Amino acid sequence: MPCWAGWSWSGSASSRAAGSGAATRSSGRSWSSCARGDSLGLAKAYRLLAHGYTSVGESTKAREAAEQAIEFVRRAGQERLEAKILRLYCVILFWGPTPLNEVESKNREALTWARARGLYTLEAGALGILARAAAMRGDFAEARRLSKEAGSTIADVGELLTVAYDSISEGLIELLAGDPDAAIVALNRGFEALERRGGRSPLAVLAANLARAFVVKGQDDDAERFIRRCRDAVAESQLDTQIKWRALQGVVLARRGEFEEATRLAREAVALAERSEQVDSQAEALGDLADVLHRAGAVQEAVRHAERALALYEGKGNLVSAARLRRLLAHLATPR
Repeated sequence: MPCWAGWSWSGSASSRAAGSGAATRSSGRSWSSCARGDSLGLAKAYRLLAHGYTSVGESTKAREAAEQAIEFVRRAGQERLEAKILRLYCVILFWGPTPLNEVESKNREALTWARARGLYTLEAGALGILARAAAMRGDFAEARRLSKEAGSTIADVGELLTVAYDSISEGLIELLAGDPDAAIVALNRGFEALERRGGRSPLAVLAANLARAFVVKGQDDDAERFIRRCRDAVAESQLDTQIKWRALQGVVLARRGEFEEATRLAREAVALAERSEQVDSQAEALGDLADVLHRAGAVQEAVRHAERALALYEGKGNLVSAARLRRLLAHLATPR
């Protein structure tokens, strides 16, 4: 049995998010005994660990585990597995606290490496993240170009997760561009494909993003329909999506004047997000809580949360979302 096979990611979502989750040994073997010769096994083990940390928003630990996986897979000389690990690494960097300029640099490196070897899934993944990064900087023409190139790179692959990833990327770009109608078209394409083929976990992510698009449009009934789909499909371990459905439901309820329940859900979303290092999740939840509190008349507290969200976006380099938070703060400063 390879030395990585006895390791698993364990613990409930809440305990893992609080920092008590860890890779636990069930085989009695140690990492150091693995290190004496099974580079491939260690690469697989660290990849599993990186996935686990990513799912609960522990981006720093996820990055460290992915970097270990890359080191060991290179020793093993397994380029296809290396491509999968590099793709995960690029995703970790994008969602975590790594500044956007470094995210772009690492993705360009991965893109060059993938193209030299004809590894199209990694190529498409790197292009997709570069597209999202361009959108965050406000270069929507470049973002759409890169997203289209990513889609054409994998047009014949047909992998379920790849279809979902492409749809989510395009939807996020259009949301950043302020075009929720285009976002809905893109996200719905992926959502319908997953419904036909039974992809439950990515379905929850797409449902959350569709709900966001409908919230932006002010179509709260449609938003709530997708919030319910998200809530029903999301796994306990999908921390980011658990945050999103609560925050979005809070916004919808606040618009109806149901401030007590809206505030409870929005605060719960922020509490979950604060256990995570995923900057976008944290900032988005704080912005939603600020919106809810403003509607409930708690303007000073709303300002504090909006300022925290702005600082997170600025630290990441997400210029578009930072500008949106500045507009929210200007609105909050306007006498009611």
